[in-house]
Order: sequence, then C-alpha cells, then structure tokens
Amino acid sequence: MRASASLPMYDFPDVRAATDAWWAGLRRHLGRQGVEAPEALLRRDDLMEQWADPGLVISQTCGYLLTHQLKGDLQPVATPHYAAPGCDGPMYASVILAGRRHDGARLADFAGATAVYSRTYSHAGYNAFRGMVAPLAQGRAFFGEVIASDSHLGSIAAVAAGEGDIATIDAVIYAFVERWRPAALEGTRPLGFTPQAPAPPYVAPLAASADQVERLRAALDAAAADPQLRSAREALFLGGFSPCDMDAYAPIAGLEQSAMDSGYPDLR
Repeated sequence: MRASASLPMYDFPDVRAATDAWWAGLRRHLGRQGVEAPEALLRRDDLMEQWADPGLVISQTCGYLLTHQLKGDLQPVATPHYAAPGCDGPMYASVILAGRRHDGARLADFAGATAVYSRTYSHAGYNAFRGMVAPLAQGRAFFGEVIASDSHLGSIAAVAAGEGDIATIDAVIYAFVERWRPAALEGTRPLGFTPQAPAPPYVAPLAASADQVERLRAALDAAAADPQLRSAREALFLGGFSPCDMDAYAPIAGLEQSAMDSGYPDLR
C-alpha cells in the first residue's frame, strides 16, 4: 500500500515552500524512526478524502472534526505549539474580527448584526464563535443574519467587504494573513480572542499501533528541535509539540454541549 501524508490545516499558499521544507525534514526524522513516509504531501481539494486515504501515515486535522466526524477514523498524536498571538503552548484561539463599518467594541454590541462563519465543522470558525455567543443569546437568535464563507480567508474577505460584521478567525491563519497579505485586513479590526482550546492536532489512523504513535511523536520532537528546520518552523509559526490523546480535546466537544444545553445549538 502506498504511504501518504498530508498537512492541510495551515497549507497557506504564501508559505507552501516552508510547508514542503518542514515535511522534507519531518520525513527524514520519520525515516530514522523506521516509519515509511512519502516524498511529497498529498494535496486534494476534498479534505475528507485526504484523511480517509488508506495509506495515511500522518496528517493534521481540526479538533472539532477529531471529536466528531473523524472520531472513529483518526487518533491524536501530538498537539503543535504555535508562536502566534492568541496561542500559548498547545493551546490556540480565534481572533474575533469585526468590520470597521460597525462601531461595536464588544461581542455583545453585535446583536442584530451579520455574522460570518467558515464551516460548521470548524472549531475556530464556528464552534468557538457559537460558544461565546451562547451566553449572550439566552436561547434566542442573536444575529440578524448568519452567512457561510467556506473558509477563514473567505470570512476575512466578507468582513473586509462589508458583507458581514463579525467573524472568528483561526489565530494561526490570521497571523499568516497579517504577515503575508496585510491588505486583506483593510476594513477590519480585531476585538480580541475567543477562549483557548487545544490546537489542531497531528493525527494518525485509528488503527495505528501504540508503538507507531510513539515513533511519530519521536520524529515530531526531533524535527521540532532540528536546527536545519528552524527557518521553516519560523515561517509556519511552529514551535514544539505536546503528546496528546482524545481526552485533551474533550473541551471542544464540551463547548458544543454547553451551547446546546443553553438552547443555542446553532449560530443564529
């Protein structure tokens, strides 16, 4: 069976060369651990197809997907540390992004406004957003309109263009945009951050043995300490890794349950 690997969560076009350099180094360390890995990353438009590839060795996914749609398919290996504002060790957050056309200073000021979300299965772009709004909504609709953008970049564009008033943006993606595409943020302003949650984990198939998972973790730790990969890591805001299991991601599912218990199952 042909081995495959993918790193789709932060495969930002402007730093794709750094992603490929990071993978080349990680692949080298995987080899030293006796793990066969492909020369190139698998890149398909259908993310679910990437994660379902029968030869998958390692990938990265959203914590919400891990605790929901992919729960029976993937297992967490390690949580990356990101050196971006809003992130701390294995924890990350979303930037609460508002349009300059709206003068609200707090989330509570956006009652009746138009909210933008990326996808319903995104923790950073939907679950964290819903979790913050739920106490304000008290079981009722909070926004005047809610629109889907299909991506964090799409949410930024919608807020910048005035199509929406507020969104939550993955803090790592926001850092990429701020560094590489600052013009895309014109017409927007950050209000702060959502509460932190475990960052999108590196994952392996559920069928991977405990020994295989330990080899993957050892390779990740070695790559994170490899001086030859420093520039790639810096370009990707990537620091070290913390080993993790499904229990580490329970707060993500718990946040959803709390919103549902309060009568606010959907962003509205």
